[in-house]
Amino acid sequence: MVIDHDIDFANQAKLHPYLKVGQHDLFYERFAEPGLTPTGRQGNGTAMGSALLWMPFFIVAHVLVLFLNLFGAGLETNGYSLVHQVITMMASIGYATVGMFIAYRTAAKWFDRTLSLIAALAMLFGFATIQYVMIEPSISHAMTIFSVSCFLAYFVLHKDDDSWKKWVTLGALAGMMMLTRWQEGFFVVVPLVYWLRSFWCGGEERLKLVGKGIAFVAALLVVFSPQLVAFTLMFGSPFSLPPESRAIMDFAHPLLWTFTFSFHHSLVGSTPIVLLALMGIPALWRRDRTLCGALVCALLVFIYVNASLQELGGNAFGARRMIDHFFVFTVLLAGFLDGLKGSRWLRPVLLLMCGLVTYNLIYMLEYDLNIIHRVKPVTPADVLGGIPKIVGKFRSVMGL
Repeated sequence: MVIDHDIDFANQAKLHPYLKVGQHDLFYERFAEPGLTPTGRQGNGTAMGSALLWMPFFIVAHVLVLFLNLFGAGLETNGYSLVHQVITMMASIGYATVGMFIAYRTAAKWFDRTLSLIAALAMLFGFATIQYVMIEPSISHAMTIFSVSCFLAYFVLHKDDDSWKKWVTLGALAGMMMLTRWQEGFFVVVPLVYWLRSFWCGGEERLKLVGKGIAFVAALLVVFSPQLVAFTLMFGSPFSLPPESRAIMDFAHPLLWTFTFSFHHSLVGSTPIVLLALMGIPALWRRDRTLCGALVCALLVFIYVNASLQELGGNAFGARRMIDHFFVFTVLLAGFLDGLKGSRWLRPVLLLMCGLVTYNLIYMLEYDLNIIHRVKPVTPADVLGGIPKIVGKFRSVMGL
């Protein structure tokens, strides 16, 4: 939009011949030869919210590149120079940091502040978060930490408020959340639980509740409208899933066990620190049963949806599509640790967490150095067995 003044991606596909490489097993075949959509345009099924949030930083980078070129820097002006990339991707890191801070502060409202900070850091370094915030910030997952944290934190802060302002603002935040990754719309399950409870109990005139629900949806659609326009231009319909998404989703046969517990990019099997976070559900239940139930409902919905993805993430580090639950996992892990405060179990659990974080960082290092397979299942034995190769690569780089 900044350089070409359109959303036609044909020239981008031509600029990057690596998109046409389909032989290596790290490349998706469905991305190897991007085809034309029914409207005759180059397809792009990714959400545009990250681009919109990046845009101020990208514009600054572009102006800087043009300025430096006046003095003979010779930098690329097509948006892919090192200056463009560094400044824009630093924005991803900044947005994610704000989202993680929001998650920490929310957890600290209910649980011990120090333990809440430990929980947030553990979910940063012990989950797939660190890979997609620091190593691959060009993917939308860093941005979803920000948008989902804003949505859930605002809801938690105003969950007992039934004003029109609350529902309109919440709808706008939901629209922003869906813009960063349209699947994040499933988080509306959380306020929906509260809305249904109010409607069922009749605590307010039901007609007003319906009106507030409509206001929520209207605000969501207004903020999400840029994506609807883009989908219409590219795919011919504002509410049609991109063809590549439809091709790999099978909701009738979800791979629930594989996605949750296997060693194939799974939620618990690949990053077991999540299991400790899930043990915090009782602590949150004691604090707020309705909120806990709503968050667990959202978690189950996301597990089901992601388990319906038959490729299970393809080339990915851990369950990267669950990074959007950073807020939820941080709060739950803080609750679990808070429940252990003052007991003899706290120190062993903290030591266990240190071990799990170390394991995750070794796993990530081997993933980025191509020591372990990026597509096939990876067991703990594979990770631990790759440590000598890390040493060997280090010695090679250092010339030792």
